[in-house]
This record gives sequence, C-alpha cells and structure tokens, in this order.
Amino acid sequence: MVVALYRLSQTPGKLPRLEEELAVAMPDASQLVPWGMLETLLYLSAVIKEALRMAYGTASRLIRSAVSMAVMHLCQHPDIFDEPEKFEPERWIHKNKPTDLFAYAELCLVLAAIVRRFDLTLHDTDFSDVESVCDALMPMPKPDSKGVRVMVS
Repeated sequence: MVVALYRLSQTPGKLPRLEEELAVAMPDASQLVPWGMLETLLYLSAVIKEALRMAYGTASRLIRSAVSMAVMHLCQHPDIFDEPEKFEPERWIHKNKPTDLFAYAELCLVLAAIVRRFDLTLHDTDFSDVESVCDALMPMPKPDSKGVRVMVS
C-alpha cells in the first residue's frame, strides 16, 4: 500500500487518472462499493499490480534448488519489463484478468477508500526512503530513513 501511494504521488498523471476512475465508480466517497465492482476497474487493478511488482517481498533469493533468483531481480529485469524502474500501471491494462484472491480484494478496497477519501501529500520523503539499498531478507531503505511520511487532508 505504501509503495502504491508513494508512486502515485510521485508519478505525474497517475493519481489523477485513478481518482477519476474511482470518482465514477464511487460517486459517494463515504460509501465503499462491493469488490465485484472494484475488480472491474482496470486502472485500479493495474495500479495494484504495478505496486506489487515494485514492492517485492524479499530481496534475497530463497534457495530451494540448485538454481534460484531473487524476486527483486525478476521484477526489475529489463528483458521482462520495459523500463522496470518506472511506475507504469498501464503495462498491466491489457493483461488484467479478474481475480478472486481475498488479499487482492482487500488491497483494492483499501486503496480505493484511501484515494477516494483523502488528499495525501508527501512530507520530507523522497525516493531514497523507498529505494532498496540493503538486503535484510526484506528490502530496506537507507539506514537513516524515517520512512514514507504523509500529510493527510
């Protein structure tokens, strides 16, 4: 969720596009719509898939066989993803398929609610606060990072 909100706020044009899609689907920001409705929103789904690609769960390779690779390297490999360092939800638009995973549904509901109900502005936060520079099994930012901080209005 943090990666999605950070990347949306830092990539021109992405947040307004999501806000527009959500305003149509959720005219009343105080009322969440059913998951069945949210899963049809192509841009919301694409934003979540792109954020998941950029928020790899582990930085280290988990050795399960003689050949293994870290998920982080797969998610950032230029032969798999054009310009992998860029936040481009549009890369998923034509690959979107409905899913019935509970965790995915929860991500959709939470991201939709946050984007629709609040204006978020980054506070003393930049890319170095989300960039993986240390492998502690989980990707970690610079040691003196205070994390992603936002002002909510």
